Amino acid sequence: MSGNSDESNDITAAASICPGCGSVAVAYRATEVKRGYRDRWEFMCPRCGTDFAMHESELVFHSNSRKWLSAKVYVA
Repeated sequence: MSGNSDESNDITAAASICPGCGSVAVAYRATEVKRGYRDRWEFMCPRCGTDFAMHESELVFHSNSRKWLSAKVYVA
């Protein structure tokens, strides 16, 4: 396995409230998503099984890409 496997498999997560029962649903996807699908997240509720989609602006949580959180740090 190469050392770059983490970069090629970078994922983000999002959470939303299920419109059916009010539970929190979490979805994961690759950081690089096809154009046109970037703003829309698809979920399946773990409690009631409802499939639903939410616009990115309506999410209760959205993680950042790991590369966005990485910073080069230099110790003096």
